[in-house]
Amino acid sequence: MPAVANNPRWGTYCKAALVFMVLSGVNSWDLRWLAAEELVVAPLSALLPVSPDMLPQDAGAPSMSEEEPQQVSKEPAVVASDRLAKKAGLFVTNELREGTELVEQPVPTSRVTSEESLPNTDQSPQTVTLASRVELDSSDSEQGKLWVVQAHELASKATRESQLTQVIELCRKALATELEAEASAYTLRLSAWATNRRGELRVESGQEEESQADFELAVQQDPTCWKAIHNRGVSYAQIGMYREAFDDFCRTLELRPNHAKAYSNRGALYEQSGNLTSAIDDYRRAIELDPTLAFAHAGCGRASHHLRQYDVALAELDEAIRLAPENATFYKSRADLHADTGNYRAALEDYGRAVERNPLLAEAFRNGAWLLATCPDARFRSEENALESAEKAMELTCEDRHLYLDTLAAAQANAGRFDEAVQTAEMAIEEAPDSYRSYYEARHAIYQQGKPFRTRPVH
Repeated sequence: MPAVANNPRWGTYCKAALVFMVLSGVNSWDLRWLAAEELVVAPLSALLPVSPDMLPQDAGAPSMSEEEPQQVSKEPAVVASDRLAKKAGLFVTNELREGTELVEQPVPTSRVTSEESLPNTDQSPQTVTLASRVELDSSDSEQGKLWVVQAHELASKATRESQLTQVIELCRKALATELEAEASAYTLRLSAWATNRRGELRVESGQEEESQADFELAVQQDPTCWKAIHNRGVSYAQIGMYREAFDDFCRTLELRPNHAKAYSNRGALYEQSGNLTSAIDDYRRAIELDPTLAFAHAGCGRASHHLRQYDVALAELDEAIRLAPENATFYKSRADLHADTGNYRAALEDYGRAVERNPLLAEAFRNGAWLLATCPDARFRSEENALESAEKAMELTCEDRHLYLDTLAAAQANAGRFDEAVQTAEMAIEEAPDSYRSYYEARHAIYQQGKPFRTRPVH
């Protein structure tokens, strides 16, 4: 693993495993560095991107009787490294609360992404018999049972958020009546299913806070609803609540031991915490369960890169790109690997492919700028492109600004603008956490001497 002094991207390297990038069209400006012969590849080991594909695919309205969930042992708690403690904290494995109360007015929180096929009662024969199992009588609960039947029938064909809201409302009204225990338990499961599915649709339409509230509510209604637990875990990871996300992925695997995406997502959290062995174990288990899961291959590649298992890393990243050729972050990760192993031209080509697929991927611009400015091979350095890419990277994000300032300073020094480089490095030092400051100060001293900073390959 390259030293932090030679790799300003290390601080956000792991965090990228949890970042979901927005893909957009190609910007020809972004590819200009590919036109020059002497342009470089990109920065040493940059940040890690990971699986945005973090949600369940199985569907179908819940059945009236379900098997008891299988139990698997949770992995031991993960302790985040010091440099990530502020954002990652500790990953603990507390049991989820088994609450079943309905929350009529959920408080919005935040975020996820999803795909799930529409409910199909033809594939759930037990649910089709609901109407016959709920026999109406002249008691006070008759109307409640009617609402349950109506909710089930609507759920079997619901495709829109408004329809799912109707299902949820019918369940709410039914639960306010005196339902028998079996009908009440089913109604809670049906409501949880519909609430989770509505949350997924809300994710797709950008209603982040509302979707998080739906996942929370679904878990409260049915603590065994593994889809909602998994979706909630993704939301937690996306807003930096890593210990809660870790718990939810562990709980998902207790309820659904063969869910590949849960292993891949938990692997991303292990990777982010620096527990690379456990990360690779989870990624490999995910691949075992679903060999087509590109994000698991990419994660395994990144973790292997950190462990300096370069051949394994390249094979996994190649497979990830083969499976998902439009994923910009996979190209960025492979570019980082090429840069660390001294294959600068291949790295440059992959950084170009990354920004072509996602012109908003700030890390690719920053990592590209870093190598364009600091590459030990002069054939791949470019003053103009390094500066332009470093400035572009700073325009695209406000996060971890000290890393981007450090890269910009390196680009300025490479262009012989040492006074500017000194000033920019001072800004980076001022904004940097303690763990980075000494490295920035060392580069600052180099710029004061009127010299540029140069890296070297780690392999």
